[in-house]
Formats: sequence, structure tokens, C-alpha cells
Amino acid sequence: MAMLYHGYEETYPYMRMYAYRSKARFNSENFPVLQMFLRQKTFKTVCFAIDKNQVVEIDEEYEGVVRMGQKWAIKREG
Repeated sequence: MAMLYHGYEETYPYMRMYAYRSKARFNSENFPVLQMFLRQKTFKTVCFAIDKNQVVEIDEEYEGVVRMGQKWAIKREG
């Protein structure tokens, strides 16, 4: 069980980044193929800033038993 928890806690914080990376890779691989069969619409890229409330929500996400315990201990001391 300890090895299972350790593997989960090691991987979980990076899952959001892995999801974005896999979506970007999927688009970059499929766009040239689709371009051969269909005329793709032109598009522009728009970047957004993260709302401060979302940063707080991300900060309060589950990060594992040990890290959450450390966070709560620091909050109690401060």
C-alpha cells in the first residue's frame, strides 16, 4: 500500500501538465493530416491569466498525505 500511495503522490501533481501536453501533442500530430483533407480555419492564440481565486483552489488541492500534513502544520504555526 505504501508503494501505491507513493507512486500516486509522486505523479498526481503533474497530471494537469501531462493532460495539456498530451492535448498539444495530439493537435500538432493531427493538424497536418487534417490539412491534407480539409481546409482548416485560421486561428489566433489567446493567452489568459489565472484568477487569484483559482490559484487558491489549486493551492488547496490534494497533494498527498505528507504534503498536506506539512501545509496544515505550517498554517497552524503561522
